[in-house]
Amino acid sequence: MIEGEGKEGFFKKLVLDVTGVVKERIIGKYFSEMKGCYGKAFALLAVYFLILAASAITIVGPLIIAGPMTLGLSRGFLELARKKKTPFSVLFSGFRDFKRSFCTFLLVALKTVLWSLLFVVPGIIAAIRYSLSFFVLADNPDIKARDAIEKSKQMMKGKKWKFFGVSVCFTTFYGWFILSSVILKALENLNLDFIEIIYLVLGIFEAVYSVLVSPVLFYALIKMFYPDVFNGMQEETSEENAAEESVKKEPEPKKERKPLSKKAKKIIAGSFLAVILAVLIYLVFGLKIFYTYKPKMVKIPGQHYEMMSSEVTQELYESVTGINPSFFSEEFKAKYRPVESVSWYDAIYFCNLLSKSEGLEPVYAVNGKKSVSQWNYKPHRENEIEGKITQDLSADGYRLPTVEEWQYAAKGGEDYEYAGSDNIDKVAWYEDNRGYTTHPAAQKKANGYGLYDMSGNVWEWCWDVGLDYSGKRYFCGGSLSDYADDCGVGSRDNCSAYDRLICLGFRPVRTVITAPKMVKIPEREYEMMTTEVTQGLYCAVMGENPSFYQTKNIDAINKKYSSDCDAEDVLKNGSLNNPVDKVSWYDAICFCNRLSIKTGLTPVYVVDGETDPDLWDYTPHTGDQSLYEYECEISVDSGADGYRLPSYEEWNYAAKGGQDYKYAGSDDIEEVCWYKDNAGNTTHPVGQKKPNGYGLYDMGGNVSEWCGDSYKLGNDSRIYCGNDWGSSVGNCTVTNGMYCEASNYYINTGFRLARGVIKM
Repeated sequence: MIEGEGKEGFFKKLVLDVTGVVKERIIGKYFSEMKGCYGKAFALLAVYFLILAASAITIVGPLIIAGPMTLGLSRGFLELARKKKTPFSVLFSGFRDFKRSFCTFLLVALKTVLWSLLFVVPGIIAAIRYSLSFFVLADNPDIKARDAIEKSKQMMKGKKWKFFGVSVCFTTFYGWFILSSVILKALENLNLDFIEIIYLVLGIFEAVYSVLVSPVLFYALIKMFYPDVFNGMQEETSEENAAEESVKKEPEPKKERKPLSKKAKKIIAGSFLAVILAVLIYLVFGLKIFYTYKPKMVKIPGQHYEMMSSEVTQELYESVTGINPSFFSEEFKAKYRPVESVSWYDAIYFCNLLSKSEGLEPVYAVNGKKSVSQWNYKPHRENEIEGKITQDLSADGYRLPTVEEWQYAAKGGEDYEYAGSDNIDKVAWYEDNRGYTTHPAAQKKANGYGLYDMSGNVWEWCWDVGLDYSGKRYFCGGSLSDYADDCGVGSRDNCSAYDRLICLGFRPVRTVITAPKMVKIPEREYEMMTTEVTQGLYCAVMGENPSFYQTKNIDAINKKYSSDCDAEDVLKNGSLNNPVDKVSWYDAICFCNRLSIKTGLTPVYVVDGETDPDLWDYTPHTGDQSLYEYECEISVDSGADGYRLPSYEEWNYAAKGGQDYKYAGSDDIEEVCWYKDNAGNTTHPVGQKKPNGYGLYDMGGNVSEWCGDSYKLGNDSRIYCGNDWGSSVGNCTVTNGMYCEASNYYINTGFRLARGVIKM
């Protein structure tokens, strides 16, 4: 019994074992002993790990080949330790004994995992306990897997701590990891740009050291802990030889080892370079040591806004606000991770600050004031912005997207369940792969528009008010805390605007209005918009979408029309390309003037001498305001080149398309119209049907279209043409026209634009 029994004796023995190993200079000793066979040992180990790594491409690969490969490696190192001739093919010899090697691997893995469920330490002890199983298997061709494991267990009794100590002495991983972390943290505080290079140097040093010392560690552990290593080393001798050996003889001179052949040198050098290359690839691409990322704005094709390529990063947020409120701010590459723990109020506060920093006009105003210093609001505290929050529709600064804009962008012009793929693991960080943290932006695959992380990582705030409005706002996209079902392109939820969650961030958009496509009408002095005004264009100009037929209203649409409705299928890709509906005649002329101003044209409509709609005594989309009733004087500037509504005569002439058809473009209504029998009680994206002879779409059906002229002179009734998705066949002809009050707004009424000489 050693001196000092009990706990003191145990720890003293442990210390003596470990320090004794160090004093013996294990690395130097066994490195010298491996002279002549180190190259072969290194090559065996390198190829072994490379093959296992390659097999990991498939899920079952490592499970199938790990057992035979480990048996071959163990047999190879035993032969090297016994100074036997070791052909390289020994590495694959385990496949000739597939059943035993596979069963041994399976049982060892299962036992280790089960012990690990108790805690980490029992798992480590179990791994050490069964570490000699494959050596036993290699030495005993007839032994069963279970018996080999049991023998390993018996052989490691009383040696587990020493085994662990020796392994730690050979491994510098943890020490370098801690040192690297300390150095990196210090450099991050200094905000130096070359931190990635330093980390790479430390990583390569650590990796190369570990790769070079691993064969020695493997060899040393065999010689120290596998007592049967010398089995088979002594040749049988006769009695005479035994007698002669009992006589002390002079030691024979050492035989000179033959130098390695060129082929062997090439194999060793190639294996070494392959491992180094694999390490570098892992460091650069796996850990993304050189990874840097700055969000950029991406124009959404066919729409009138651009969106940030990723969520706002912690680096960007802090550079604008001077504060980083994120919960995951201490993680690896934290500055490239999305900012979170920000409220909806914090998000619009940031948008105005970012707009100002880039010389853009801020979008948001509180009680008419755009300067955030006048909002009486302190970000990242348990408070909310008090006062009326409005959007400046003419501003070119940053803002939060609407739900419709967000979902349209998330689709990326593709028909996938998630943003960029039907395989969520390719595009999203979510509950099953996130590792209890957010992740740096743009590491997953982008969607078709080049937008990253539209599914998962963090939810993203939108502008829209929650359905059960009580200070709630919508957010979209799913997060690290959600399962796959909540990360689809149509996923959305809402919470209080002052909530700050570790799974909730945002990405801003900017309005970028482009002129709508117009067609010159032959033999006339005006041009007409090829389609009805879409929800996307209307929202970009007016700042809101009044339409009934949009994705967020699916439940209300289905409730209104029961099962006799195709809206869910039609609107699954978003409604920004559907015609705007629920707009009054006054809303339409307000839109015309605002679009004219935004595109540098002279507005057409004049109300009480003013062409700027912001100066009119009118609020769009209220449905109960009539400029006529307010006795406002409405006139047109006949010399203006801006956008306007077509007259009834202009609309009818254009609808015929220079052809003699019953409907606009055909005598077959199915070719050119969305109407009662084929629309499914919903509007449809513009431009899907056949155009007429002038290249104009949907001049019959889809939505009725406001015209510019009154039904009777001095009357507030206005004409509309073309009829809609709910109209019968007879009401969709090119000559059909109806009228109603200009202040009315219906779910089947929209409009299209005209430009040119005014003839009312």
